[in-house]
Amino acid sequence: MRKINIITTNPYIMEVVEPEIPVFTKEDYKDRILKLLKKMESSGLTHVIVYGDREHFSNLEYLTGFDPRFEEGMLIVRPDGKLTLLVGNEGWNYSFMSPLDLERILYQNFSLQGQPRDKQPCLIDIFKNYGINKDSKIGIIGQKYFEPEHLKDSNNDVDFFTDIPCYIVDLLAQIVDRKRIVNFTHVMTNLYDGLRIKIETAKEIAHYEYVANKVSNCVINILKGLKPGISELDASRNAGYDASPISMFPIVNFGDKHVFWGLRSPDHNQLKEGDMITICYGLRGSLVARSGLAVKDKSVIPDYLGDIIEDFYVPYFMAIVTWYESMKVGANCSEVYSKVMNIIGDIEKFGVSLNPGHNISTDEWTNSPFFKDSPYKILDGYYLQCDIIASVQNPIRQAIVEDGVIIAGKNLRDELREQYPDVYKRIQKRREFMMDVLGICLSEDVLPLSNAQAICHPYMLDTNTIFTIDK
Repeated sequence: MRKINIITTNPYIMEVVEPEIPVFTKEDYKDRILKLLKKMESSGLTHVIVYGDREHFSNLEYLTGFDPRFEEGMLIVRPDGKLTLLVGNEGWNYSFMSPLDLERILYQNFSLQGQPRDKQPCLIDIFKNYGINKDSKIGIIGQKYFEPEHLKDSNNDVDFFTDIPCYIVDLLAQIVDRKRIVNFTHVMTNLYDGLRIKIETAKEIAHYEYVANKVSNCVINILKGLKPGISELDASRNAGYDASPISMFPIVNFGDKHVFWGLRSPDHNQLKEGDMITICYGLRGSLVARSGLAVKDKSVIPDYLGDIIEDFYVPYFMAIVTWYESMKVGANCSEVYSKVMNIIGDIEKFGVSLNPGHNISTDEWTNSPFFKDSPYKILDGYYLQCDIIASVQNPIRQAIVEDGVIIAGKNLRDELREQYPDVYKRIQKRREFMMDVLGICLSEDVLPLSNAQAICHPYMLDTNTIFTIDK
């Protein structure tokens, strides 16, 4: 077995830059709508309704460039390509950021509680005006699609269950038979050919690299500023956050209780040497997280944690290495799962309860092909998050090394190199560090986006000490 080492070096070698962010144009969004129209046609649908809200925005944003930031929004798509966007009071002006030719309707039930509804049109009339009648077949795109095992208490076909507000479906069902209203969300996020599940252009890679560059630098800034006595809030201020839209709330947690709570925002808790800590930051398109032990070296590890480095963090890093070395176009996701869980699958020792990795997009978790007996293979264009959370209690031990990679075949890599040479060079520099210093053997298909990619600190108060593996 290859040996895990602890070495001293500066792992944060990427120059701090502000890359140019690619702008998605009207033609980009028209291309996405065209792909949706083809899926509609092949499924025999006359209309598609795309619903979004503040938390579940990604499908609507992907298709139009508009995301409902305060309220809700809904897109009606007709087979002739005509697009109608329903927005609330505060979404009206913001909706004009979409470059598409949209017909807009102010539908004030999408507004916040108590706001004016004096211009409220009838939703049934809206549906009828856009050609929905008793012969229509409607596809609903919400946040989730359901598979048979998901709704074990139902005898009905899960294709007819949706997760959008029931009053919308109830009103549709006054026009068209309920059996002609189906969940169509899988067209966006299913793991075989979902429109959002694969990256198909160099521009998309460049966009996500821009976001990951920013996110990882924030996490690195927090890590470098950690010292006993600093508060969670003061540590978060070191990040250099900006006003970019987030995909989840930032996390800076010190101490067993706060780490155990998990998805908790920074507070006034002060860092003590020997604390377990979690740092996590996510913008729309990237998330980077670290969790570990706040000590400077092995000599100050609390006695009650025993030999936590050898017993917990060494096998955890081996699992991370195994995950990265398994990544390539065509890799069997069930085998990836088995390889990782063969190392850290002992639930009492490592407590891994979620998937070892998942797809990511503008939403933090889009889907995951990594589970026992998974039928999926890694596709050319998958954007994947190495997200393996090992966490046990009494005493609490936790490890998280979370970054994103794009798995890209030769054509996509060549396109990136030609169209975005600076992005390509940064990715290659990250690859070289992962292979030459960390010792991780990467397929050419793996494009690391984070400036902290796979860097795991045994002692979180010493950012120049990292795990590596023999090649």
